[in-house]
Amino acid sequence: MALRQFVFAENGSPWSHKSFLDALTALDRSILILAGYWLEHQILAAALHALAESYDVYVLLDATPPRSRHASEPSRDRLSQAGATPVITSQVIHEWSLEAADNSKRAALLSLFPSLLEVE
Repeated sequence: MALRQFVFAENGSPWSHKSFLDALTALDRSILILAGYWLEHQILAAALHALAESYDVYVLLDATPPRSRHASEPSRDRLSQAGATPVITSQVIHEWSLEAADNSKRAALLSLFPSLLEVE
């Protein structure tokens, strides 16, 4: 799986960019993992559009800061109420490692977060 990165204007919405939508459609996936600036603006808008288009949406909260600290909780609440799933990066990496059939892929994923290997 190749990582695709898209950069949008500060007040732009990913859903208003044809190249983004074309790339997303070409991937033929049902799950969208979002991260970036700003939680209460671009990420929230992208998540709501994706949910309306029937994507399962996960938002990496530790990689998606709010512009205003006062906006964090209401934005998270709105995402959850709309059906998005708030997660943190290590959760996603851990889940991918559990699903990896190839031991080398599993090891590569777990090397990103060595703490996942520790037993509590």
